[in-house]
This record gives sequence, structure tokens and C-alpha cells, in this order.
Amino acid sequence: MKDFDTKETFKLPGKNKLKVLYIGRFDPMKGINNILGAEIPDGIDLIFAGGNKGSHHNVFSSVLKYCQEKRKRILHRACIW
Repeated sequence: MKDFDTKETFKLPGKNKLKVLYIGRFDPMKGINNILGAEIPDGIDLIFAGGNKGSHHNVFSSVLKYCQEKRKRILHRACIW
């Protein structure tokens, strides 16, 4: 477990104290549709970390559409290896 210990902190994007973070492939069996269908209040940042590689194309498109329409913007885009 020592390999995973870190003293560094990582600041998540967004301005709110409360955050919902989804990490993984965008696939229906991962429950991403439940997040997209949930009524998340405006005071909570919703952050998706994933990409289209290995993801279900329609679900990935739904995430992008959700970010653009419901949240009015995508908070942050980055490549994570």
C-alpha cells in the first residue's frame, strides 16, 4: 500500500464544495445512465473522468450532451493516462 500513499493533493475542477465524481468507462452496465437521470442540485459539481476509448458510443455522446445542455458547460477536459 505504500505505493499508493501520497502527500500531494489534487484540486478537482469546479467551484462548489460538494462534488460527484464518476471515474471509468461510459457504459450502461456501469450505471452512468442513473447519474445522467438523477436530479443533482446546482450547488454540486458533477465531474466525469473517462473517455470514448472502450466506452459505449451512445452513452459517451449522452454524457457530452448532458454536460452541454444540463450543466451549461463542461468543467474540465484532460487526458489521463
